[in-house]
Amino acid sequence: MPMIPEVQSIELEVQRGLTAWFIGSNPTPVTLLARIREKQSNGGWKWIEQSPRPEQTVRLIDPGPTPVVVTLVGIEREIVYLLVAAWDAVVGVGDKFTVDGDDLEVVQMLHFNGYEVRAQVARQMRPPTVVGP
Repeated sequence: MPMIPEVQSIELEVQRGLTAWFIGSNPTPVTLLARIREKQSNGGWKWIEQSPRPEQTVRLIDPGPTPVVVTLVGIEREIVYLLVAAWDAVVGVGDKFTVDGDDLEVVQMLHFNGYEVRAQVARQMRPPTVVGP
């Protein structure tokens, strides 16, 4: 059964308030450096840095043990946080930021539910070490 618009509006406001409380209970201020992918003439692409976004307060959640993923270009990445921000936060795939000396990157945006913005965040690590002769 569809929800009555007034009830849906009240529920959304309550959820947004709870998200603000949740973020405020363990806040992390971040300044995201926006980047866009630019296609190159050789068929590849590269990241082009844009202006930093205004500082935003988010909550970074440790997702527990996650595997290290080696990308096609041989860079190791490990999902280290789930980023939770207010519903009107400006976050995008490719955004970079630093927390406690770690260089982090937004690698995936999760489904938008209307009351919070969620994204997976990875730590970029060194190229993998080749073991063998």
